[in-house]
Amino acid sequence: MGGILQRCSSDKSGITPAPPANNVPERCEQPKPTLGKGLAKVVQMLDISDTNSMNEVISKAVAILRRSPNLTDESVYHALVHEGIECILAARLVEFLPIAYSRLILANSGIRFSDTFCRRLSDGSLQERAFSSEEVWNEATDFARAEAARGISGKDLLKIGARSAELHAVNQLLDKGSKLDNIGLTPPVLTWPEDGPA
Repeated sequence: MGGILQRCSSDKSGITPAPPANNVPERCEQPKPTLGKGLAKVVQMLDISDTNSMNEVISKAVAILRRSPNLTDESVYHALVHEGIECILAARLVEFLPIAYSRLILANSGIRFSDTFCRRLSDGSLQERAFSSEEVWNEATDFARAEAARGISGKDLLKIGARSAELHAVNQLLDKGSKLDNIGLTPPVLTWPEDGPA
């Protein structure tokens, strides 16, 4: 858990307690509005505009995450691929679902979340992107909200959200005496390549 997600920060805790959520670390490149080549292909193949198809894919991922909370991120990814989910889409679901669910859980807490994330590139540099530019992110957050609206238990929401490095960082800050409305998280860093783990 948390193996694919780091904080875009150099301090020990990995987060910055108070800056505005739109603070962007200098070493991140500016967001690019286009999908990566591979993900664009997945969107076309799956016709993600068909919400029912995407909901079925997300539902499979959510079921695996809830059924097997002790699996590593890599194991969840391989389980999704084994279920017939395209590699790139499986990688995005493993990365985005825990963030989406943890942010849903903390939505009314006063915490400031970043609207962007950074992806570590093969040369070690970071490229920043807007979450909203990622169709899988948009679908994942819609799915999580729909589950909450249907009255899914907090325990079941937490089974997915607890995998998020952001939730762990918030817990660490609270343990050190921080107040929720003083916490501002920097963009998370996703360490897997665009097409998933090797």
